[in-house]
Amino acid sequence: MKKIGISMMIILVFIILFINLKALEEPTSKKMVIPQTLYSQTTEEKSLEVRVFLNKSHVITDPNAIHSIYLANEENTNRIKIETFNITKGTEKRYLKERYIAYIYELELPLLQMDLKMNHCIMEITLKNDDLHKISIGSLSILSYETTDSINITNQFGKIGDNPYALEQITLDYYSETPVRVTEVFYKTDQFVKVDCRYDELTKKGQILITLPNIAMKFNKTALRLVFERNDVTHYQTIHTFKYFDSISENLDDMNLKIYVLN
Repeated sequence: MKKIGISMMIILVFIILFINLKALEEPTSKKMVIPQTLYSQTTEEKSLEVRVFLNKSHVITDPNAIHSIYLANEENTNRIKIETFNITKGTEKRYLKERYIAYIYELELPLLQMDLKMNHCIMEITLKNDDLHKISIGSLSILSYETTDSINITNQFGKIGDNPYALEQITLDYYSETPVRVTEVFYKTDQFVKVDCRYDELTKKGQILITLPNIAMKFNKTALRLVFERNDVTHYQTIHTFKYFDSISENLDDMNLKIYVLN
């Protein structure tokens, strides 16, 4: 009987310890995960898509609960108001063994007449209950659309570098009766790179090889502004946003992320 009593006491102690440990465990917090992205597009494009991920449902993804959305730079000296927006549910991803659902904010941009840059872009979401959420989405660059002369681009493709989510090189194939000398290519309003140009006199086909710097963000699509010379005259050509590859990974673990705990 004494042994049975001791055994029961041991079991009871383990049960109490288990209950206390469970009580000390904090419930999983509501989190929003945002892949930091370099958004590069032109003024001809009317909307911007921002993708975020949540591990639990939250009012911030309900369009009817949102009072206003702004895009602003880090210094808050450059702000644009988003008058019209929509939010749709996307696919599932994993992050640190947790399940996250994508939500796509489709933001209708105001009419822009000139370049816009926000090197550190913040999406400010004010809810109807006056809660304000300031969310870093990466970098925003909008190139004003201009073409003084055009190169007949026949194909374009990209190469991924060490960062599996970012372009390392872009190749533009073109056709022209005479060789085109591209001197600079802008992939952001304030960032340009030198290029390598090739041309075949026989086929009248050429290539423009654009090598990009290491970009520690998601960067799979971009607009471009070509600066080139033809007949000793400098010309400009803006190329619309082109998506060079899609990410097929089911995990967010190795991306450059910003994480926010939501109330």
